[in-house]
Amino acid sequence: MSDVMERSGTAIVPAGGDPYSSYGAKVGLQGNFLTFKNGEFTYGQDAKTLPMGTRVAVNMPGVRIGWRRWYGGQLTDDLTELLADRPHIQTRNTLGDDDPSLWEKDQDGKARDPWSLSNVIEFIDSEGERYIYASGAKGAINAIGKLCSEYGKLYRQRPGQAPVIALACDSYMHPVYKKTFVPVFTPIVGWTDENALTIEEGDEAKEAAPEPQKGQRAANPTPAASAPSTAAGASSQSANGAATTTTSPSKKPRF
Repeated sequence: MSDVMERSGTAIVPAGGDPYSSYGAKVGLQGNFLTFKNGEFTYGQDAKTLPMGTRVAVNMPGVRIGWRRWYGGQLTDDLTELLADRPHIQTRNTLGDDDPSLWEKDQDGKARDPWSLSNVIEFIDSEGERYIYASGAKGAINAIGKLCSEYGKLYRQRPGQAPVIALACDSYMHPVYKKTFVPVFTPIVGWTDENALTIEEGDEAKEAAPEPQKGQRAANPTPAASAPSTAAGASSQSANGAATTTTSPSKKPRF
């Protein structure tokens, strides 16, 4: 079983409550499209590996949810909307394509619904490289939902900051597919300025640390760790195949 990171959304915001800051949420997502398969995160046409444990900041205001339609391996319709806008998600029966006999078949020969209720989320590594993860798979939606739940308890205390996570995975035994891997996007391990995900030399990264209890001294700050060298750091490929440099040599990792 695998999750594919394309452009989608997350979980529906309840009518009550204050959605998190929508600053920057209107900006279109651009970056490497990421996949999760057999317990590995890979990106790009060459399926480069993004190692487990890689720290990435999460663009929470940019999380999107909604329906997407696929046909012939191509995205034909994208109805995803920003989670922060509290979108009204249509029910499946309003989308058309109601006749399963006209659906494409999956690898097991079963009719596959062209519409998928999906989640999309953007990650940024410590070198400023961006990754788009989207999926309608249960494991992916659960992972994003848990991240949203944890973020929802903390974001009011961290205005103007983006959460940092360490990419991870878990597995369980499925009755049909046997050992099945799922992505893990919790816990939040740090925080960084949502407007500047890399910093100038000399600045300090903001790490998550528990608040000291009364009568206790605060823990010494831990130096920020550099992102693994195998993460997409110095360059990437544009749509026409040309290599493009994405990281300024005057910057250092922020988290």
